[in-house]
Amino acid sequence: MPMAVLNHNRVMGYLVPAKLYEQVTERLEDLELIEVIKTRSGEQGIPVSLDGL
Repeated sequence: MPMAVLNHNRVMGYLVPAKLYEQVTERLEDLELIEVIKTRSGEQGIPVSLDGL
């Protein structure tokens, strides 16, 4: 379970299990990628040949 770290009754940080932290960061990365995809969805591709790479 997540746990709050207090200093004089003010939250200074949170402790979360490593597995939960990994799940949260993966989800945030997915959301960032979705935004990139939405931004680039209207772009036109540029044709290239394999030799040109």
